[in-house]
Amino acid sequence: YPTGAWPSYLYTWRGFLQALRKMTTGVGPGEKNWFFIGDGESPNSLQLGLINLASFVAHGVTQAIKYDSCDENNYEMVDFRYPISNACGQNGRSYQDDMCTGGDEGEGYECEVDSSMEMYGVTHARWIGAPPPLYCGDKSTGYWDHFKGLEINDPPFANLAGRADVRGCCWWGRGVMQVRGVCAYGKLNYYLGKRAAESRR
Repeated sequence: YPTGAWPSYLYTWRGFLQALRKMTTGVGPGEKNWFFIGDGESPNSLQLGLINLASFVAHGVTQAIKYDSCDENNYEMVDFRYPISNACGQNGRSYQDDMCTGGDEGEGYECEVDSSMEMYGVTHARWIGAPPPLYCGDKSTGYWDHFKGLEINDPPFANLAGRADVRGCCWWGRGVMQVRGVCAYGKLNYYLGKRAAESRR
């Protein structure tokens, strides 16, 4: 009961163990161990593995498990309304412009933005009047009226970043780590996804 009110239906102990086995037994993507739980040889190996595991679970609880949500919630209001274009970014971020920086700059990790891509989230917040799951597509958008329980798209309504559309905005947070932005998704793809398979990583 992460929130003390209801159990998580998306994140279960059984599901966690299944995923952990796939990421540590050498039979997951690329047949490598992608999650460090200790190597069994080096000093403090077990302790370091347990710290890594505890850190992962703690971060997962704060990001998604306590909300029992896989998709990022639409939570940022403008004039007491929830812009549909929050799919493009919240908290001052533009997910499709979220380029890799620092040591990763120029490595080509970022996913390519396709303004015609359509995608629909599955989960959303549980509070009364909460907006529906985020989505993206080639269209202008309005806001979610949490009093009427309706999406109002005429006239278009902008989020805090000035976006009143969801073109190319398919990069909202997902999963227990709430991976978001073209850099983070690109790295995931590079090391564990299609690009990893194509490069035999």
